[in-house]
Amino acid sequence: YTTSDGGPISIEAEGKQFTSPTSTFPSQSNLLSEIELPKRRPPLWDTRTTGLPMHLLNPEVPILSGEPSQEITPDRISLNWDIFGSSFLLLSRFEETKITDLDGHGRIPFEATMEGRFGLVNQPLVDEYLEILWSCFHSLWPQMVRKPRSFEMDISCDLDHIYCPSSFSLSNLVRRVGSDILLYRSLPQALTHLQNFSASRRGDHSKDPFLQAIHKMIEINEEAGNRIAFNIKPLVSHPIYDAPIDLDDPIVRQLLRTIHNRGHEIGFHPGYLSFDNEEIFTKELAKLRQVLEQEDIPAKVSGGRQHYLRWRTPDTSQIWDAAGLKYDSSLGFAQHAGFRCGTSRKFRMYDLHHRRPMKLLQQPLVMMEVSVIAEQYMGMGRTPAALKVMEDLKEKCRFYGGCFSLLWHNSQMRTKWDFETYRRLCHSAPPQPGAHTLK
Repeated sequence: YTTSDGGPISIEAEGKQFTSPTSTFPSQSNLLSEIELPKRRPPLWDTRTTGLPMHLLNPEVPILSGEPSQEITPDRISLNWDIFGSSFLLLSRFEETKITDLDGHGRIPFEATMEGRFGLVNQPLVDEYLEILWSCFHSLWPQMVRKPRSFEMDISCDLDHIYCPSSFSLSNLVRRVGSDILLYRSLPQALTHLQNFSASRRGDHSKDPFLQAIHKMIEINEEAGNRIAFNIKPLVSHPIYDAPIDLDDPIVRQLLRTIHNRGHEIGFHPGYLSFDNEEIFTKELAKLRQVLEQEDIPAKVSGGRQHYLRWRTPDTSQIWDAAGLKYDSSLGFAQHAGFRCGTSRKFRMYDLHHRRPMKLLQQPLVMMEVSVIAEQYMGMGRTPAALKVMEDLKEKCRFYGGCFSLLWHNSQMRTKWDFETYRRLCHSAPPQPGAHTLK
């Protein structure tokens, strides 16, 4: 492997060579501040023109930097586009350091990114680039053996609420029952909330639909052979956007013991104001670890996800890394399900300030239920079309040997459709032909 400063990357062995330019890959002469981002829709490179076999869903692949062409001889393959720099742009989220017009929650707007502007969010581009790279390498050095990869599932639930808010006040109850009847057209669901309100007045939370949903999610994942991570928010950092969860509540502590004793993960869900505030982040993490120690739960808090998916590149990752956490799974768009980082695979994060890799791993969030369902986001509702979007993303992860990262909130387990869709997504078997018919 050789490269000149700002020149092409060259990989040579046995008299054969692979090269690719480095127009968007950082070097001493190509500073991060000088990297040019695509201003127009990336051109498509037709991989069929190479004559090489490639494991791709679509043979036409968008090229973020360079010319969509190549030069191929038996001893040399030269791509005229920057395969390494393009992957760097997507994985590092470098583009997000340049976006200053944020949404109402201080998040990067989906429509401001390359994924939103150029329609790339449904395509795991980095995974496709990896397949292209392997095809080139294997053509030059056929004796190479590739480490096998198998499809994985990463299932999680962010516990924004343990109990349904309708159990705490009459006004919340009226709103909840009203939405049950008018929006979901479910009289049984409305009756459940009425019964729960009455029982909770007596200190009985056994009928609480949010609490019951947690136990049902555990059952569904155990049936599917999955280990689910429940990310819990330890403290209130914002009076409006952080619903209070009392970790001293005996029922909540019993829930934590149940999650651990049944072999599932207790994850960290730092509050609304923590994404750029290391003091708040550290205080919340200490609280969660204290509670686990008090309950003699030997689980080590190794990762989780930011509340509201609030994220600032690279500041938030620096906070997670400094806390010694192993992984984060916040990098998905709230506004649109798909591949924010161009991959579904876990990867090591990069510190753009200090230009160094971190220990922190990122498990990109591919699918959050509200991204697809909610009116303010993709707005597909609880429909067969929404199910198809979800299963299609899952199958793309399967095709490239990646990881289908699924977030479903217990507070969004409201209808029969939710439970049936969740059960289907949690099972690793591919859907049967013509299976997108769930009502």
